[in-house]
Amino acid sequence: MVVRAISEELSLDTERLKKEGILHHRLDTYNFEIEQIDSPSYPGLTSMYRTHHVQVDILAPGLELFEGRGLPHCGDFCTEEQTKLGSITNYWKWYDIGAALQSNVVKFPPQVLSSNTLTYQQDDSQETAGGCAGAKTLTATELPDPVALTAYMARAGIDPSRYGVDKAKPVSAC
Repeated sequence: MVVRAISEELSLDTERLKKEGILHHRLDTYNFEIEQIDSPSYPGLTSMYRTHHVQVDILAPGLELFEGRGLPHCGDFCTEEQTKLGSITNYWKWYDIGAALQSNVVKFPPQVLSSNTLTYQQDDSQETAGGCAGAKTLTATELPDPVALTAYMARAGIDPSRYGVDKAKPVSAC
């Protein structure tokens, strides 16, 4: 999965990335976290964000593959991405951990913020078989239209009047 993410995000050839001696996936530094926060798009509904922190070392033979991606000199670069809305340019910058922390880059694994020693950590205690403790799956027959969904939300303690305001999606988009 890590190779696919690098390939897709940086527009690099997956097969070349998979070759022996190009990348070293550091399993000893893996960290997984789950955050539950109020969704800006769906007010009153808690969203679960699962973040996998991984470290991948680019080995010397792999530097050639990353030449157009700012390496080996750690230069800035950009990539183009085609979406339904058109072309998006992504701007990238290489940081070492110290410079990233000084620049207020977010989403470091907890070990980086607490020490210089990185260790394997995985806490699955918050997960259940369905991924969300106490979650209930509803079918389209139970909520056939926005009126039924609005009524259900109100019964569940979610204020439907917050939908369709600012960044929040309208109930009809749910």
